[in-house]
Order: sequence, then C-alpha cells, then structure tokens
Amino acid sequence: MIETMKKEWKQFYREYPGLIWWLALTVVLVYGGRIVHDDFFLDSEIMTLRPDFMRYIWMGSNRFGMAATSRIFGLHRLNPWMSNVLMGISMWCCGLALAFSAYDWTGNNRNYRRFIMVFPVLFLTAPIFVEQYLFVLQSFEIAFALLLTILAAFCSNRQCCGGKPGWYTAAGMICLVWAFGTYQAMVPLYISLVLIAFLLGYLNGRGETALCYGIKQVLFFAVGCCLYGAAVALTRKVSGTSSVYVSDMVRWGIDGVAAGVAAIKASVWTVFSGANVFYRKYYLPAMCLCGIQALWYGWKRKKSIGNFGWFLLAGGLLMAAPFYMNLITGALQPVRVQLVYPLTSAFFLSHLTVLPDSVDRKAKPWRAAAAIMSAVCV
Repeated sequence: MIETMKKEWKQFYREYPGLIWWLALTVVLVYGGRIVHDDFFLDSEIMTLRPDFMRYIWMGSNRFGMAATSRIFGLHRLNPWMSNVLMGISMWCCGLALAFSAYDWTGNNRNYRRFIMVFPVLFLTAPIFVEQYLFVLQSFEIAFALLLTILAAFCSNRQCCGGKPGWYTAAGMICLVWAFGTYQAMVPLYISLVLIAFLLGYLNGRGETALCYGIKQVLFFAVGCCLYGAAVALTRKVSGTSSVYVSDMVRWGIDGVAAGVAAIKASVWTVFSGANVFYRKYYLPAMCLCGIQALWYGWKRKKSIGNFGWFLLAGGLLMAAPFYMNLITGALQPVRVQLVYPLTSAFFLSHLTVLPDSVDRKAKPWRAAAAIMSAVCV
C-alpha cells in the first residue's frame, strides 16, 4: 500500500507541480490573518482557565476524538497561536487530500485538470469556515477532523473498488471513527464525499458495478458507526462523563413534527436563496447546471438502465446532503455545523469546467469558454 501510494503521489505531483503552492497561497490569503493573531473568541477562556472541564464536556458529548487530538498535539491548555497555525496547516492538507482524491476518483482523466485545480480552492475558501474557526478552542481539531474524513472517504473508495480487506480498510476505519468522534457533523460530510467518489467514478467509466459498490460502502459505513458507538460507550465508561448536549439537539420528539418540517423548509430556503453572507446566490443555478451536465455525461456513459438509476439516486442524495443534519435533528442548525455546503458548493461549481470528451481541445472557442468558467469559479 505504501509503495503504491508513493508512486501515485509522485505521478500526481508531476502532473500538478504547482498545486501544492497554489493551495498554500490560498490558505495564507484566506487564513493568514487568523494564523498570526492570538485573539480569544467564543468559549476560548474556558479552554484557557479550565481545560480539564472543557475536555470533560467533550468526552460527555461523544467527542472523544476532539479530546484525543488536543492531547496528542499538546493543546491541553489552549495556545491560540499554535492552534491557529495547526489549523492552517490542516486546511492546506485538506486541500491536497481533496485534490488527490478527486484525481484518483476521476481515474486521472485529463478532462478534469481544471476541476482538480479549482475544486479544493473553492472548498477551502467557503465563508462557513469563518464562523467555525471563531471557536479557536477547537479550530485545529475540526480542521484535522475534516482531513480525517477526506482520508476515510479515499480509503473506503479504494476498498470498495475491488480492494481486499487490509490497510485501506484499517486506515479508513481509524480515520472514520476518529472523525465522527471529533464532530458529529462529519457524518453527513463523509456521506457526501462517498457520493462524489461514486459520481466521479461513474462519469469516468467505472459505473458497471454500481450496486455492488453501494452495498460495500453501506457496509463500510455501518461498521464504522458501530465502532464509533462502541468507542463512545468505552470512553464514557472510562472517563465517567455524560452529557445531554448532543442528544438535546434532536428536537423531533420535543418540538414536534410541524416544527421540524418548518425548520427543514427554512434551511432549504436559506441555502438555495443565499439569504446571508455564508451562502452564495450562485449555489442553486450552479447545482441545476451541474445536474443537467451530469445527466448528459452520465447517460452517454451508462452501462445499463439500472446502473444509470443508481447514478440518479446518488446525484439526488448529494443535492439533499446539506440538509441531512436538519433531517436528523428536526431543527435549525448553527452555520458552523453546515460542513457539507462548502463541499457541494465547490463540487457543483467546479464541475462546470469539465468539457465533454468530443470537444476538440485545440478549438479556441471551447478553450476560451473553459478558461472563463474557471475564472468565474475562482
């Protein structure tokens, strides 16, 4: 596994030599101000004055991964500067991991070169991360969990595309359980990444085993959830902690069905209308255009009507992904919890830069159109 990954990474670096620096510049421009400041924001004083109390809350809230990450990287007592620096490095690694994963999922299709350059940049620059990282006490831990979630999706895809149980299974499960145990919002993010992996694979000629792939992914996810549940029970028992912070977020049985449906409708309106600074008005048009584009490409690459049906189902699930947390909890969610939107927004917009196979790459009008679309995305 290690030798194979080294070869693939070297090949990826040869084809995209400037991507590492492109993403590094993006992180510096977007998060540089946060990195060099040691300001205290929401709840940071608790982590500074009473770190053990904050960690007790994390453990009781089923966030043992957050506590473990904090311990491992020496952030037992909050150091705002160090936390922000590590957050910036983690976001850079997230961009690289997302780009490399997309490179793998597309089968190194040359038509996706612009997509691979633009996709991670749009993800890293999502305004939603601004509110999430105002919580300096957990900024690095969340960024690290994002990286683990991307790696888990990469490993699970490798495993489900014909790999034998082994290193990919073990690495994927560790990353998955650690990420889920850091922040529960990583669950819908992971599901969205898996859906994107399937969609990109289908669009690049790997859709003949759609049903088998889906079953394997469901089993992988189910095992990961069971391991997460076991880890929660174990860490709670060992630490003697408990909290209703997370369970109280589920409002279906408290506020009623009508309130839950109203919350979902409000979230749909906020996301699709771009009602505040955290969401963009281009999201709905980009999603619709990407959907039309994917339908065209997917129909041309269909192996059977059944497999095309699974492709349509995966596309529909991805479009609904930003609202999974609302469906689970039956309540409006804070902006910082909406970690799926940066991914789907980046995917829908950047995929518009992918030209069809039949287009002559030497045709100036098509090259100009692709260049303009890439500039609009950035």
